[in-house]
Amino acid sequence: MTTPLPPLPPLSRLSPLIHRLTGGNPSKFTLQGTNTYLIGLGSQRILIDTGQGFPIWSETLTKLLSEEKTSITTVLLTHHHADHTDGLKDIPRLPAGPQQQQQQQQKLWRFPAPPSTDSYKQMLSRTLKEGWGNDDDRPVCELRDGMVFEIPGAEGLASLRTLHTPGHTPDHCAFLLEGEAVEDPVLFTGDAVLGHGTAVFEDLAVYLASLRKMLEGVVEVSAAAAAAAAATAGTAAAKGRRKGEEREEEMVKVLAFPAHGEVIPDAAAKIKEYIEHRAQRERQVLDVLREGKEVVPMDLVKVIYKGYPESLYGPAEGGVRLILSKLLGEGTVEQDGERWRVTSKLSDGKEQKAGL
Repeated sequence: MTTPLPPLPPLSRLSPLIHRLTGGNPSKFTLQGTNTYLIGLGSQRILIDTGQGFPIWSETLTKLLSEEKTSITTVLLTHHHADHTDGLKDIPRLPAGPQQQQQQQQKLWRFPAPPSTDSYKQMLSRTLKEGWGNDDDRPVCELRDGMVFEIPGAEGLASLRTLHTPGHTPDHCAFLLEGEAVEDPVLFTGDAVLGHGTAVFEDLAVYLASLRKMLEGVVEVSAAAAAAAAATAGTAAAKGRRKGEEREEEMVKVLAFPAHGEVIPDAAAKIKEYIEHRAQRERQVLDVLREGKEVVPMDLVKVIYKGYPESLYGPAEGGVRLILSKLLGEGTVEQDGERWRVTSKLSDGKEQKAGL
C-alpha cells in the first residue's frame, strides 16, 4: 500500500524572503501539486513558475499580493511543462503594485529551446502566446546559465543564480538563492529533484551531469555561507585551513525547495542520494548483462524489479532503456535491434564505474 503524501497548504511562508504557493493540481505525477515561489520584499517580487492555471492558485496569489501591497515584476520558468506554465494566463490579471502603476516592465524569463526540439518550441510558443501574450510591455527574455537576479527589497546582498540543468527537459533550470542577506541558502530544484521519490528524466547522462552541477553549486554556496558566518562571528574558522580542507560542522546546509513535494532540509544529501540511486540501478543492469546473455529490456526489468508489482514493469522498462542508452553512448554495451549485450571489454572482466 502506498503511503499517503503529507498535505501541503495553498500558501506557506518558508522564510522572510519566500512564500510557497501550491498549484491546487495534485496527481500521481505532480504529487501534492506544483509548488511555485514568490520571492522578495517590498513593492516588487520574483515568481518562480506559474502552476497549471487552477483558480485556487491565482486566487491565493491575488490575495497575497494585495495583502503585501506588492506586484510581480519578474517571472522565471524552470521549464516548459504545462503544470509550470499554464498559470501564465493569470499573471496579467494580477493586482498591479506601485512599480507596475509606474509602467515598470513585467518580464518573463525562460531558457531557449535547443535547435533540435521543434515540438518543444511549438508547445512553448503556444503557451506564451495564449498565456503571456505579445505585449511589448511584458517581454519574453532568454535565461542563460549563470544569469543572476537580485532579490527585490532584501536588506543586503541576495540574489538568484541560474543553473541550466537539462535532463528532465532540455530547457530545465534550477536557481540558487545566495548572499549575505539570505538567512538560509536555498536551491530551487524544479523537477530535477523532488520532495518525495525520484524524478523523471529524458536523458540519463545529461541528467546525471546536471545533478553533479547542482551539487557543486550547493557545496560552493554552503562554503561561502559558512565563511561569512565565521567572519561575522569574529572567528578565524574560515582561515588557517589548507585549500580543499573542510570541516563538517562548519558547513552550512543548503535547503532544497522542489517544484513538487515537501521542503528538503539538506540539498547536498538529497542530490547525493539521487546520484547513488541512479548508479545502483546502472550496476544492477551491468550485473545482469555480465552474465553473458543477450537480453531485451524487459528481461532486465524482471530480474532487477523481482518482487515488485508487475504493474510497475512498464515504467521500469522505460528507465532501463534510458540506462542502456547511456551505456551505449559510453561504449559499455552494444545493441542489436531490441537485444543488448556488454561489449568485449566488460566481458573480459574490466570494470566500469557506474554512474560517474
